[in-house]
Parts: sequence; structure tokens; C-alpha cells
Amino acid sequence: MRRTLVPQPLLGSDWRGHFGVWAAVAGLAFVALMLAAPRAGSAPFPGGAAALDPAASAAWLVLGPLAAGFPLGDAQAHLRLLSVAAAAATLSLLLWRATDPEQVRREQPPAATEIVATGFGVLAVALSRGFFHTATDGGPGAIGALWALGLLALVERTWRAPGDVRAGVGLAAIAGTAGGGPMIAAALGWPLAAVVMGRAWRRRARWFAPATVLCAASAVFALAVVLRAAGWSRFGQVARHLCLVPVVQGLARLTMPAMVSAAGDLVDQIGVVGIMVAATGLTRLRPHALFFSLWPLAGGLVLSAAQMGGGPARGGSVGLVVALAALALPIGVGTARLAERLGRAALPATAAIGVIVSTWPLLAR
Repeated sequence: MRRTLVPQPLLGSDWRGHFGVWAAVAGLAFVALMLAAPRAGSAPFPGGAAALDPAASAAWLVLGPLAAGFPLGDAQAHLRLLSVAAAAATLSLLLWRATDPEQVRREQPPAATEIVATGFGVLAVALSRGFFHTATDGGPGAIGALWALGLLALVERTWRAPGDVRAGVGLAAIAGTAGGGPMIAAALGWPLAAVVMGRAWRRRARWFAPATVLCAASAVFALAVVLRAAGWSRFGQVARHLCLVPVVQGLARLTMPAMVSAAGDLVDQIGVVGIMVAATGLTRLRPHALFFSLWPLAGGLVLSAAQMGGGPARGGSVGLVVALAALALPIGVGTARLAERLGRAALPATAAIGVIVSTWPLLAR
């Protein structure tokens, strides 16, 4: 009698719930980024009006001076360590989302090919020029991107599991601190967070009341941090920052050539092959995963093109990193889908496609 081979899961079903797995992933990413990073400069931690940079955040304004003021070593080297740590946490977050079995329409548990494919999808993002430069320049962009992507991940989690108290409380805390930046976190996260909070209120979720208080408290704390860093005399500018006036002004000046340029930069960094593989993967995503991939992709591109009043080296860079990060899941799913057509040769095909996709960002630098 002929037996049919059924793909088996690579790991146990509960491995994603262990914090140590993602701490180890973040640690490996941190070491790899530090080894590949160029030599650090010697610029001091910026203050004053730099607190109103579209890429700056309350977390950066708190942690940045602590890192720069560390008595041993160079200040810029310490800021780079902070930036690389945020980038490593971002890669761990992307891999955590990409390995979620609920993101993809499938009839069987994820096999080895899908796990390997998701790894190559995240690797392609990590090797892109925009992500790597943001991770290693010692500026606020890496923490800003982590804040924006973390907020979107919590919104997605809360939408799928409205009764998850930890996700709801975390969403409220991050959404509140987004009032102090980065602007892209507020621009992309607040509309969806408002929908999720309204849904929780209608369903009378038990976490809604304490989460609302926590959101307000974290927003007040974030604004106080920004005011202290920018100077209390800049209250009007901080208010404009909170109301996303620079974002609105940037969108008002948005032109089609700027959008084409931002889209071309994205394609140049991730590669034509990566875009084609990602397009293949989009067709296999579940509706919620498809939305939470297209929303940061489109929103990041638009905000990058608008430059958020800060130019491509400031707000635009965070938008581009968010757009690149949104491709990690579709690239991984598309790689697995193309490779699985080869049957027993699926795993070698996955490695071959993944190497091709992740090599392009290195050649495009």
C-alpha cells in the first residue's frame, strides 16, 4: 500500500510562546548588525528642536541621553548600540509575526520549508539599505520604526483576540506614547487603534477601562518628555507635533513624481524578484494578514514620499523602513508557495529562492 507523505511541523506548537526564543533571535540579530556596521562617528546626542524630528519618539528622548551620557567610551558608539538593539528587536518582531500559523491560508501545519522561507523574508528586509542604515546610524529612526511596527502588531493582535488583556493594555500604552512620536506611529496606528478600542468598548471588554486610563497617562508622560527635551517655550510646536500638522502639510504637498520616486526606491532596495515573490505571497494571506501587510506598505510609502516635513533622512526614512518591513511576511509566504510546487525538492528550492531574494539588497547598496 502506498503511503502519502504529509508535511509535519518543524517545531512544537507552543514554541512561539517562549520569550527566550525571541530574545535569542534578537541577540543574534544584534551581534550580526554590530559586526556588519561601519565605524561610528562622534556626533553628540542632539537636543532642543531635534526633539520635534518626525522620527523622534519619547522612548528615544529618554534612552538617548542616558546612552550618550554613559561615562565610558564614545557617545555616538553608545547611541549606535541603542539603535542596533531597537533594530534587532524589530527583526525579532517581524519573525514572530511571519511565523504565526494564523496568517496564512493552509490546510496543514507549517513545515520546514515555511519556517526557512519566513527567515529569508526577514533577512531580505534586514539587508536592505534603508533598514541597515537606520539601524546603524545612531539616530532615532530605529526606535521610531520599532514603535510604529509594535503598535501595528498590537492592533492586529487585539483585533484577532479582543479578550486578550495583555494585548489590549499594551496597545493602550504604546498608542498613548505615540503622541510623543514618532509621527508615523501615530499616523498609521491611531486610526486602527481607535477602531479596535471602539470595538472593545462595544463588546464591553474587561480591559477597556484600565487601558483607557493607561493610554491617557502614557500620552501625558510622552508629551511631558517632548516638552522637556524641546524646551517649554516650544509648546505651540509640540502641540502641532501632537496634532500631526507636519504630516498633514507633507501630504498636502505630495506629488505623483514623489510617490513614483518613493516606490522606485523601495523596489531598488528590496529588488524586482523580491517584489514579485511578495506579490505571490499576498494571494495566500488571510484577510486580516493581507490588510496589516498592505496598510503599512502603502502608508509607509505615502509618508516617505511626503517626507513628513523632515526630508528623506528624517521622517521619510522611518516610513520607508516600515514599508520594507511590511514585505517580510509576503516574501516568506511567496517563497514557500513557489518552492512547494517542487515536492520533495521544496526545501532546497526554498533556500535557492531565499538566497536570490536576500542577495539583491546587498547588490543594490
